[in-house]
Amino acid sequence: MRILPRLSALCIVFLLLAPSVDAATRPISRTKLLRARLEQRRAQLQQGRRGLVKKTTATSLEINDRFSLTLPDGWKKAQGNAVLQNARVLAIYSKPAKDPQSFPPNANVVAETLPASAMSLQKYTAATLDLHHTTTPGFSLLSSETPTLSRLPGQVIVFTMNAGLPLTIQQAWTVKNGTAFVLTFTVASADYQAHAEMFQKMRESFLLQ
Repeated sequence: MRILPRLSALCIVFLLLAPSVDAATRPISRTKLLRARLEQRRAQLQQGRRGLVKKTTATSLEINDRFSLTLPDGWKKAQGNAVLQNARVLAIYSKPAKDPQSFPPNANVVAETLPASAMSLQKYTAATLDLHHTTTPGFSLLSSETPTLSRLPGQVIVFTMNAGLPLTIQQAWTVKNGTAFVLTFTVASADYQAHAEMFQKMRESFLLQ
């Protein structure tokens, strides 16, 4: 069932590229970087006027939906949204690790317009798990639960994969008005227990407007 090839590929791409965020920003000129930071600061001030919590990031995914997500201290969102056909991606990175060789915890939020607007959460879940089993390197499902996500029925899984090093991922999703919203939290497997509660709090703060 080829429903979500772009979504799974996109999530995996962001998992693998997360440690190279500094390299990704290196080609940007100092002027462009300064302008981007000023624009980000202006957006933060505007959000503050709307009464948003200082640590909460609200952003438009350009598909007529809006969400808020509370970030831990030192975490920040990447500039702009990546686009892959029907998907929009917001990447979120932790503060730089002291050890440059370590894998930094990271997250991303994917919003994908579904091919069938009436697709149920159950069908989406089945397709996602099937795709992980067939395309995610070394996929091993550790747990699967059905809590709410933004007060909507949702699905949360925890799994491990091998991307040159063992990674543990907590992934949650829900479906609303023909759009799937997927939150992916990634960390080196050895560090997962130290981050699991933080990932859960970030997930529980996710709110569709």
